[in-house]
Amino acid sequence: MTSYKLFQFLSPSGSPELGILVADQAYRLPDSSLEAYLSDTGVQHERMKVLARGIADGDKTLEAIDLAAAQLVAPTLSAATVYACGANYPDHVENMSKVMNLPVIDVRAAGLPPFFFMIPGRTGFAAHAEDVDYPTGVQRLDFEAELAVIIGQHARDVSEKDALSYVAGYSCANDLSARDRLVRHQEGVGSPFRYDWIGMKVFPKSCPLGPYLTPAEFVADPEDLSIKTWVNEEVRQDSNTRHHIYSVAEQIAFLSSRFDLWPGDVIITGTPAGVGAETGRFISKGDTIRIKIGDLGALSTRIA
Repeated sequence: MTSYKLFQFLSPSGSPELGILVADQAYRLPDSSLEAYLSDTGVQHERMKVLARGIADGDKTLEAIDLAAAQLVAPTLSAATVYACGANYPDHVENMSKVMNLPVIDVRAAGLPPFFFMIPGRTGFAAHAEDVDYPTGVQRLDFEAELAVIIGQHARDVSEKDALSYVAGYSCANDLSARDRLVRHQEGVGSPFRYDWIGMKVFPKSCPLGPYLTPAEFVADPEDLSIKTWVNEEVRQDSNTRHHIYSVAEQIAFLSSRFDLWPGDVIITGTPAGVGAETGRFISKGDTIRIKIGDLGALSTRIA
């Protein structure tokens, strides 16, 4: 079976076009769009497998493009919602609890459900190799490598057993965080308004995503993917999704029990230990963050 990845790139007119990557060679897909793919993922995936097999067999019909020279777009719909799972790796939970002088809680043993916040795609998405401006007034900008799950069909009240069948594909995400916006110090320690997750997590291009959408069929197990982050050339995170506290299937089932998930929506599934909030080493202007997850590709972001 010939595998493929999908990507979006800007045409000369500035509108997004769909491309396919087969054996490290990129091709333009005329008369196709990611919206059309996600609107009927099962049928479109089979169509793309036929195209990929033809390319591998020497079909020269499609126009090859230089991926390095293309301006990519995040590989989902711009109007999608990002549902971000917080505190989903035990080592990250332990380290952050110590930094915040809080007790370390085993959330599963306590019977707690997963914790989520939201990022609007129109505000948050940035593409692979896209510069992200350092947010004004922020001094503690942080990185978080996360597996991104791109929903491929309408999901409501789905079971854990069936949850992965609702996934179109996977990608890499960088959940950038303005750590000094989390605590509203004018609120007392006991105030329910002391923590501002939107302030910390939502700002222009706060959620770089990409470079590709790797179809779910080609990811044998989303709970066994290496996840690694470099800041410039230094390794800062090195883990595996097997350490998720709540699996991808559990996250989808939980979210869909509360509301509808729609094609293109993205779930980012938590980050392992090693972020700046734990070490005191934050991102500076000019830094480049590179995130690699399994064989999904490597997402690069430069802080401008």
